[in-house]
Amino acid sequence: YVLQAGQMICHCPMEWHNIRANGSIAPNVMIVSFRCVSPGMKTFISKQFQVDREMRNLLSAILAESRRAFSSALDDPYNNTLVRAKGAPFGCEQMIDIYLAELLILSYRKLTDSTIHSHITGSEPLLDEIILYLQDNVGNKLTQNAIAEHFHISPSRIKNLFAQYLHVGVMHFYINMKIAQAKEYLRQSDLNVSQIAEKLGYDNVYYFCNQFKARENMSPLEYRRSVKAIGDKALLQQTLSRD
Repeated sequence: YVLQAGQMICHCPMEWHNIRANGSIAPNVMIVSFRCVSPGMKTFISKQFQVDREMRNLLSAILAESRRAFSSALDDPYNNTLVRAKGAPFGCEQMIDIYLAELLILSYRKLTDSTIHSHITGSEPLLDEIILYLQDNVGNKLTQNAIAEHFHISPSRIKNLFAQYLHVGVMHFYINMKIAQAKEYLRQSDLNVSQIAEKLGYDNVYYFCNQFKARENMSPLEYRRSVKAIGDKALLQQTLSRD
C-alpha cells in the first residue's frame, strides 16, 4: 500500500507490516495498536482512506493524552514497553480509549456511508478557514486579537470555536503548529536552532526553545539527535538483516 499525506490504514491482528519512506521526505507517521472485538472491524480489512479534520483532531487528542499518561518515548519505534507517568492527570488512559472508540466509529461511518458521515461530522467552516490562515502564517507572529480582526469577529468568538471543536485555545493550537513545523525543519534541514526560530517568527531563540521543550519534553537539539539516532538504528538493523 502507498499512503499519501492524511491517509490511514488498519492492519489485521498479527498481520506483519513494515514502513518505508521515499528516502527524501521524512514522513509524519502515527501508529496506534489496540484490541477491539467488534464484528465491525471486518469493514477495515484491506481498506485505506482519507482522514478528515475531525478524525485528525481525535488522533491529536490520542497522542496528547498518551504523552500525559506514559513516560515512555513514544517516538521510538523500537520501544515495546509503556511506562505509566508519575503524576499523570486523572483518567488519561480512559480518555485514550474514548477518543479511539470515537475515531473507529467515525472511520466506520466513512467507509460504509460517506453521505451520512458528511452530515454528521461536518466541521465549522469558519474554524477551517481560521486553521488554514494559521497554517499560511505559521512563520509570522499572530495574536488572538489580530486573528479576530482579520476575520471580522470578536476574540471571544474565536475562543469559543476552538474550545468547542478542538478543546484548546487558539494560541495554544497556533504554537503547536509552529512546533510541528520546527520538528520538520529539524528532521529535514540543516538549519540551526536560531535560524528555525527566526523562520517561525520568534524574536527570542530561548523563548522558542522553552516552548519546544514544554511540548516535546526535550530541547530542539535533543530532538534532532534523537531523530538521527533512530535513523541510524534503523539503518543498522536493515544492514544486519541483509547480511
